[in-house]
Amino acid sequence: MFQFIVLLHVLGAVGMGFYLVLPFIAGRLDVAGSGANAGLAQGLKTANRIGQVLLIVQFLTGGYLMSQIKDFQAGWMIAVLVLLVAIGAFSGIIGKPLSNLGSGKGDAAKSLGKVRTFSWLLFIAMILMIICMVYQG
Repeated sequence: MFQFIVLLHVLGAVGMGFYLVLPFIAGRLDVAGSGANAGLAQGLKTANRIGQVLLIVQFLTGGYLMSQIKDFQAGWMIAVLVLLVAIGAFSGIIGKPLSNLGSGKGDAAKSLGKVRTFSWLLFIAMILMIICMVYQG
């Protein structure tokens, strides 16, 4: 059972790697609002939803693994939980601007700015999470 949970955890981490490429893809979005731009925004919105589901998988499998290993420092656990919540918040916040870009509703320039800002915040939070996972306490 332990090995299966580790497999799920690793697969979830690989799937969440989307957030590492998101700022570079979001940089390709344009305010012009062409059909291709709307399609790209819709694709990013779908990938974001998948990333949010995988974040829940990461939370559940990581919690199980921590309960089985029981050899972690409190500071490390707090840092991981704070980063997990931050990733969840940023991925939730970026959903509406992506939706606006995909449907052509709202101020496109403002939505695009939010997408670019929060995609970089997600990128930074993911890099910090990877560092925490490599140098676990």
